[in-house]
Amino acid sequence: MNRELKAFLIYAYIYIFIYMLNSLLLWLFMKFNLPPLLGTFLQALIMISGLYFSYIKIISKYFGVEDRRRLTIGWLWQFVPFVLIAFFLLFFSFYLFKYPSLAIFIYLNLSLVALYFTFKYSLKKVVGEG
Repeated sequence: MNRELKAFLIYAYIYIFIYMLNSLLLWLFMKFNLPPLLGTFLQALIMISGLYFSYIKIISKYFGVEDRRRLTIGWLWQFVPFVLIAFFLLFFSFYLFKYPSLAIFIYLNLSLVALYFTFKYSLKKVVGEG
């Protein structure tokens, strides 16, 4: 298995873990009747910081890039298109499928595909590979 695929799989597993953690956090906020805006802010903070630091660590380890500025720009090249595509995919999947569980299943699978292509695109920007 090449290092690009290893790096992506680790990044994808971290994304899935953070997504599950945010789902648990949402459930806890609903169970204890806490303000939903605070929960949304906390979920966004966890997702952004988790993906940022994991991207920095993974690219540093597997590709040897130590320039923090270059890594941050590369992460932005990955994260911003991914968020825009994922936002579109969420509404698209709920528009097409009337069962929420099926819509979320389709959304998560399509978001992983989007994560792969944006990760590969950012590798071209940072490392010149991909």
